[in-house]
Amino acid sequence: RLVGSVREADTVARFGGDEFVVMLEALAPDLQNAATQAETVAEKLLASLNQPFELDGAQHYSTPSIGITLFGDERLGVDELLKRADLAMYQAKAAGRNTQRFFDPDMQAAVNARSNLEADLRQGLARGELLVHYQPVVDHHARLMGAEALVRWRHPQRGMISPGDFIPLAEQTGLILPLGQYVLRTACEQLQRWSQHDNTAHLSISVNVSARQFRQPGFVAEVLQTLKAHNADPRKLKLELTESLLLGDIEDTIARMVQLKSEGVGFALDDFGTG
Repeated sequence: RLVGSVREADTVARFGGDEFVVMLEALAPDLQNAATQAETVAEKLLASLNQPFELDGAQHYSTPSIGITLFGDERLGVDELLKRADLAMYQAKAAGRNTQRFFDPDMQAAVNARSNLEADLRQGLARGELLVHYQPVVDHHARLMGAEALVRWRHPQRGMISPGDFIPLAEQTGLILPLGQYVLRTACEQLQRWSQHDNTAHLSISVNVSARQFRQPGFVAEVLQTLKAHNADPRKLKLELTESLLLGDIEDTIARMVQLKSEGVGFALDDFGTG
């Protein structure tokens, strides 16, 4: 199970008794991203080992405790590294087992903060704390042509949280999918409302779409269905894609764009060369 939860380049060893060592290689060069990657693997290991084991016809359960230490430019001996991982593992045991802890307290604090923010974001989506603000889009004569839909989060305790803090987290956790659906739905409702008044009927709305959203199997159908459900004009909707979408499966990207364009939906390339 341990071997099945890591990549081929990683190393898994039985260290003695019920202790195992997993060595992850080629993590991100900066500590914060490396810590996130290590945490993701630890969660995967926990999920795998939490499945029941069948021994002699009976089911048994195991609650592992995982200690994590990172090493890069710092030259540490094997004994020191193992000692650090061991100390972190005992912290995981003290925290009630079936969890993971980092040797570095600052790193653990950052992981905890991220975990709390993720839980808050899930609740925030359910409680309607996410808002859509509209940034005006004007032409070269300063005439109002439409708006860009920007998502904002008003946290009941922490006030406004920067999209720079919660959008990357939403991307990593998959929460970007319900969040993206909400923004698209809200934008289509707004288009429908604007279409009922002569002075706003010409306005369009741009909606940012993440690579993860765009590559979902049912994305095209979801966009068209949302437009139809709110009786919104597809020609007034623009999807803003980031340049990262143009890397990878370009044929699939083109096919989806052609499908949506044939229904009238427009496209824009967002943050080209900046993100």
